Amino acid sequence: MEKVKNFEKINFYIFVFVLILALSFANPSINSDMWARLLQGSFVLQTGNVMFSDPFSYPQTHLWIDHEWGSGVVFEIVKNHFGYMGLISLKAILLFFTFVLIFKIINLRKTVNTKLYNFLFFFFVINSMETILLTGVRCHCFTFLFFALFLYILEFVRIKQNYKPLIFLPIIMIPWANMHGGSVSAVGLLLIYTIGEFLNKKPFKNYLYALIGVCPAFFINPYGVDYIKFLLHATTMSRTMIAEWQNIFEIGAVLLWKSKLFLIISSVLILANLCNLCKNKEHPDYTKYFTAFVMLFLACLHIKHLPFFIITAVSFFYDEFFFYFNKITGFLKKILKINSEDFVKKFVFVKEFIVYGFVLLGVFSVISSFKEALNFHVMNDYPVKVAEFMKINRLNGNILNNFGIGSYLSYKLYPQNLIYMDGRYEEVYYDKTTQNNWNFYNFENEWYKIFEDDKIPEYIIVNKEDLIFPQMKNLNSFLEIFRDNKYSVYARKDILKKMYLLPVKDNSGGYYYKNYFEKITDKKQN
Repeated sequence: MEKVKNFEKINFYIFVFVLILALSFANPSINSDMWARLLQGSFVLQTGNVMFSDPFSYPQTHLWIDHEWGSGVVFEIVKNHFGYMGLISLKAILLFFTFVLIFKIINLRKTVNTKLYNFLFFFFVINSMETILLTGVRCHCFTFLFFALFLYILEFVRIKQNYKPLIFLPIIMIPWANMHGGSVSAVGLLLIYTIGEFLNKKPFKNYLYALIGVCPAFFINPYGVDYIKFLLHATTMSRTMIAEWQNIFEIGAVLLWKSKLFLIISSVLILANLCNLCKNKEHPDYTKYFTAFVMLFLACLHIKHLPFFIITAVSFFYDEFFFYFNKITGFLKKILKINSEDFVKKFVFVKEFIVYGFVLLGVFSVISSFKEALNFHVMNDYPVKVAEFMKINRLNGNILNNFGIGSYLSYKLYPQNLIYMDGRYEEVYYDKTTQNNWNFYNFENEWYKIFEDDKIPEYIIVNKEDLIFPQMKNLNSFLEIFRDNKYSVYARKDILKKMYLLPVKDNSGGYYYKNYFEKITDKKQN
């Protein structure tokens, strides 16, 4: 019997990993902030220190507080040893171990209404992690892993009444605080547990002591007190221009529909369960519900916080999901007069068919992705041809660009060119710079202020989807000198050349099929 259970467990873990790996390879994008992370990581590995000022931009910038510098080092190491495929695999590994910790929390809490290793349920849950799966590996992946680890330790302590593991939290906090600013969630989590256990009339002081012990770990960073000031600013600033900081219900109905579905179902279930406890005059677990409602509020407030709620909801309410699921299926079987034994056989057959079908699909997806990763279309969002055009023509000078492509241009063209800005807006740039960039590319009021407040650039790169694009022909001081299928380059008229070289064609084995992370060198041009 024990061997059967172990086989089932191993089989389940293999399925989960293959599914996550397949979904990661099915969306092999490179996040626009990755290039800046790699630049910082490369600098740290070469010099043993972080960059305290931004060398890549031409507008005025402030002290660079890089709350993700540790992630940048990891990304650079993985990229150097395993390349593009290694970075995609890293995302899958981080997400897989996040789910391993979720499984361990569920196991701690015990299950009555179902078994832990339920394939179809976790197939749905993993797919609801769209904000992670649809983007390339990001520093947030470390935060969600550490968050799940904190949650596991806190639940272990609470259930086992063994407070010794709390001493590991400040130690874990040191790398987390240097990997991503989302580490502030640890403070919130410990505060929730302190209040929750106080309301539960259970020992709560140890969680408060752990909170006091965790806070000094934030000071162990290359920036000292300035890092704390930055976190306070970053966690309270408005980011309405950034999609991931919007309300999930403000975006299109089809976008992130799996996440929305999970959010709605989970919310209804949690509220129903709480109402049921009140109806039966039972005392709720305040820590459990307080944590869930705080994470639900954050998930509704900002898309970025969705994974926090998913991790919490599945960890705390896994058994409750199946309590209501069993009630609904029992009701349907009774209404439809379905033979219970026949229903179970058919359900098991369908489940196994779906599960193992997706395992096979996942394996083929992973294999095909090794070939797919060599294709240029993964980089379609970036001005790859533009970067090569700038390089082979030695077009030195400042580039005005939309922040989404800024770090890629820095990665490819620095020090030949300086950019206007990139996605590190709260880390490096003043609010005026961010607003001017937004106004220009969206052709909003005072769009021209970008030329009055900063140096007039030598070049402007415009995406054809930018609202400013149709107006560029009216910008008398600039002239278009290059265009690909997505981007146009405009040069100031006083620096125009008589002739420009064109980038190489996309023939098999040419530049665009090579490593995305290679710098464009003179050797490649010849």
